[in-house]
Parts: sequence; structure tokens; C-alpha cells
Amino acid sequence: MMVHVLIPVRNNVDTTTQCLRLLSRQTFKDFDVTVIDDGSMDGTAKFIRKHFPDVTVLQGDGNLWWAGAINMGLEHVLLRATDDDFILTLNDDVTFESNYIEELLKAARLRPGILIGSVILDKDDPGRVIDAGVYFDWRTRRRVKEHYGPGRRFNDHVNRLSGRGALIPVTVFRKVGLYDARRLPHYAGDCELTFRAKRAGFPACVCCDAVLYSDTSVSGFKFTPFTRVTPAQAWHLLFSRKSIMQVRTRFNFIWLCCPRRYLVRNLAADVLATLQILTSVPPLWHIKKLFRPLGKYIETRWNAD
Repeated sequence: MMVHVLIPVRNNVDTTTQCLRLLSRQTFKDFDVTVIDDGSMDGTAKFIRKHFPDVTVLQGDGNLWWAGAINMGLEHVLLRATDDDFILTLNDDVTFESNYIEELLKAARLRPGILIGSVILDKDDPGRVIDAGVYFDWRTRRRVKEHYGPGRRFNDHVNRLSGRGALIPVTVFRKVGLYDARRLPHYAGDCELTFRAKRAGFPACVCCDAVLYSDTSVSGFKFTPFTRVTPAQAWHLLFSRKSIMQVRTRFNFIWLCCPRRYLVRNLAADVLATLQILTSVPPLWHIKKLFRPLGKYIETRWNAD
């Protein structure tokens, strides 16, 4: 049994170096590391090859994004991986303890054939839980965040996992395919794979003993319905691949994952979310008031169904 660690990187050599050093200190040793460098201009690939000769570096052209980079790594390791092996997708901007992979594998032995996610805490405020497992209810559009605390080993009420740290059996990819890099190139591809795997008979859980610490200071612009934005910020939110609220990403995620009986209501809610952004530009700010009663009415009707 081998764990194949896949790390997508771009122009972040110091952070990538820290991640590789933490991996070198793991108590579990039967793993290999593949870094997918998507067109870095800061010498990332050269530095890794010099200081971490056991790490495989695959080179992208700058257009892979997250899903494309992970898929390049998968195509490389699946050629030699056995059905007993695991894939660990890992972002380079997280830190973790020396027993991180060991805890994931303990969980895998207790929950064979299951996708296993990690608890993600705020690096600067470890008491703040960023992600301990999420269940998304398509009927109500509510995200139920699972509890994380001492004494709990698994969170099982989960239907979407973060790719920042997910241990996935090789057999999952051989049955359901790779990430959908064409329709979900950067955001939501990890969640879509979780839904697709569940439909194929592979459920998901979060191991509470496998903890990652995320640097939230590098997060981008965050939008709330009461945030006023400039036209440039609205354009970025709606059309940039670096935005989780990109129209194309949200539509494709709903289309690929939503049960058909809830599809119309979720697409309608997505349209309202787009209007929320458009009416947050100052000249249209006053129009937002007109949509608040409509949004509350729709939410009330959906929750009553």
C-alpha cells in the first residue's frame, strides 16, 4: 500500500518548501510526492529538484488551474498505482503535524472504500474551525457544518470534501474518473468529485484526528450581500476563475451535482445570487431592497416543501 501525494503549486516557492519539509517529517514513510508546477516564474521547479530530489515535479503551462494540475498528477501516478493505494490531494499553503498521514491511514483502515477529508483550522487562531465537514442540502440550500471537538473521531454527515487535504482510494478514480477540469477548473471540482463518488457507492467522512492549519491571511476578496463593490470587483466576482462566485462555476456545479427535482429552484437561487452582486455596485445599491422580500419569500416556500 502506497500513498501518492499530489500538490498543485504556482509561484509560491517558500510555502511549497515548508509543505515539503513537513512531509519529510511524517511518521508514515510509504508515500511519494508529486508536485505539479503550473507555470511558476519564481524558480519553484528548479528549487525542488535541487533540494528535494525524491520529489517528482511535473510542469504545466500556467493554464491548468487546480483541477487540471491534480489531473496531470493523477495521470502520472495511476499508471503505476495499485488498487490498494491512495491519492492524497494536498494544497501547499497548509501546515500539519508529523502524524498527519498516519492518522488518515488509520481512518482508512476503519472506513475502507471511503473518501476521507481533514479538519481545517485557522493557522493564526487554531480555535476557529474553517471546515470540519459539510453537508449541503439541495432542498433548502443550507450548508450544515459538522461539529468538531475532543473525543470525536469521525464526522459522517458529509457530502462534500475540500481538496486541501483529502485521502481518496485509487479505486474511486478508476471507477468515476478524474476531476472535471473543463467545467470546474479551479473551484468546486473537489466537491463535485465527492458527489460523483457518492453516487457510485463511495461515501465520504472527515477524520477529526487529521488536522490541517490554513493561512487565511492569503484569502481573496470576500463578498456578503451587504458589501458594496466597485464595478471591477463585481466583474471579478462574476467572471474570474479565481472567484468562487464565478457564474460559470456556480452554474456547472449545480448542473453536475444537484438532484433533478431540485434543479429549477437551485438555478433560480443562483440567478438571485448574481443579482445580489450586480446590485451591490453603488449606482444600483437601492435596487437591492426590492429583492430582499423576494429572496425571503422563496426561502420560506422552499423550506416548507
